[in-house]
Amino acid sequence: MSQQSYNKLTIPVPDSEKEIMIAWLNYLEADSIVESEDQLEVYTTIDGYAFLSELAQKVALDPKVVVVERVENKNWNALWESNFEPIQIAAIYVRATFHKPTERDDQELIIAPKMAFGTGHHPTTYMMIDTMQQLDLEGKSVFDYGCGTGILSVLAYKLGAKNITAVDIQEEAEDNFEEHLEINGCPPSQFRFQLGQLEQVSGSYDVILANINRHVLLEKQTALKQYLKSGGLMVMSGILDSDRDVLVSTYKEAGWVVIDEFSRGEWKCFHLRMST
Repeated sequence: MSQQSYNKLTIPVPDSEKEIMIAWLNYLEADSIVESEDQLEVYTTIDGYAFLSELAQKVALDPKVVVVERVENKNWNALWESNFEPIQIAAIYVRATFHKPTERDDQELIIAPKMAFGTGHHPTTYMMIDTMQQLDLEGKSVFDYGCGTGILSVLAYKLGAKNITAVDIQEEAEDNFEEHLEINGCPPSQFRFQLGQLEQVSGSYDVILANINRHVLLEKQTALKQYLKSGGLMVMSGILDSDRDVLVSTYKEAGWVVIDEFSRGEWKCFHLRMST
């Protein structure tokens, strides 16, 4: 990079709020985001205080707890590479483009450099990948709600799904999505990306994937029903243990049945269907 220096924002963030914070940071076009325990280091060429002011309008954040400083340029690829390790999730090997292919006879999910979320390392994404392998996706249509980097859509295809539709509200998600189709050798003809809200998507699907935050999941429990075919299934995550009971009761009232649930750390993942 020709840029000589960057504005660095050190933001205290509990683990339960990191994914939504990272989503907004990407929306505001942060140049790099580095996760560490209980905080995020954010690098941007935009004036640090102007960036912080705009961020504070998007999320519940006290600007007084954020440290803003000017730092010299870094090798962002090297920084990202040093923080990303391959991960094995059952029979799926998740690696970056700069890692060697697995020597095992496993499916691979390949992640492009500089991606700050949706890599499989977060417990919610890990459980989604793990649970999807337990489903029969052969020939099934899939709706990836809040697709982010698109790795769940890619995995669905690798597990045999066809006609995959993905939606996300962030403009950069479309480029991420297309890049991950390319590096994973997925034919674009089997995918449809929709930029926008849930209500802008049409069609019904055999399987819904929803790895989003609790607020969206609690708000869309009824709206999601129209996208599920009779006999279809939904896998969703993004819920903390502390929110488990309210989510289950909310979905049961809307006519959903919890088939199974899983835990990883303080996070939950659910496998659901509609009641008959």
